Amino acid sequence: MIEVHTYKYGGIPHYDFPMQLVSRTPELWVVRGEYNRKIVHHTRGITFPVPNDSLEFYWPGRWYTIALDVSGGLGNGYYCNINLPPVFRGDRVEWVDLDLDVLVTPDLQWRIVDEDEFVANSKRYGYPPEVVAGARRAVAEVVALVEGRQFPFDGRWAERMA
Repeated sequence: MIEVHTYKYGGIPHYDFPMQLVSRTPELWVVRGEYNRKIVHHTRGITFPVPNDSLEFYWPGRWYTIALDVSGGLGNGYYCNINLPPVFRGDRVEWVDLDLDVLVTPDLQWRIVDEDEFVANSKRYGYPPEVVAGARRAVAEVVALVEGRQFPFDGRWAERMA
């Protein structure tokens, strides 16, 4: 088991959840979240169960994480968090959530969400210009991966979950 800890900019706890390590290399950690795992959501002040399995991908040095949501053994789309690059500390993965997200359907249609939250929190938390620019580049990189049907949007992991 590993723990995932996310923060808002400035080190403010955002949410935490447990995951199972599937594979770990210096370039990529793949973790699996079990159905009904609990998320402690600090910013909302609640704990709730997750109603699906997920397979998640964390790369050091990349400004995003990608989660494949799975129900009934089928991939039901991807949730791509835009964040500061994850940091790996023993059995923990930590990252700073930058609010922007890219949602990707099973047929690889995508849309950017939470733009308003990104703009508001850029001001609220004082994102430096290089953080704003990094977040925008990360969105473009995720979209390019989707449109190019590149890993993990190539279907390989979705098939393995079945």
